[in-house]
Amino acid sequence: MNVTLLAHTQINPALAADHPVLRGAGTPQEGIIEYAGRVCYRSDGLMGKNPSFISARVREGHEDIVEHVRFAFRVEGAPLDETILRLVSQPRHAASLAGSRARLPGLRDQRFQTL
Repeated sequence: MNVTLLAHTQINPALAADHPVLRGAGTPQEGIIEYAGRVCYRSDGLMGKNPSFISARVREGHEDIVEHVRFAFRVEGAPLDETILRLVSQPRHAASLAGSRARLPGLRDQRFQTL
């Protein structure tokens, strides 16, 4: 199996150096996720002070903060097994199976749209 990262969410380089999103406790993407959650909970002044903030919110069922970042991959040399299809077919996720719909029977569903 060959997996290639095609694109990912990045922080705007024009942000002011003191912007709260830059004070996140982890990667830039985790900073974006934490900031989204902190704005929701009106606690952006606490950015970067609690490394477990994201995992705590997800455990509480507030998974939507994770949807503020995107990663696009190309997977080659492996069949799309049932586990992968279940993952990408969840209605809340904008899954792109570009080129796969025509080759895989049963994927002509409205949930599978090429972005």
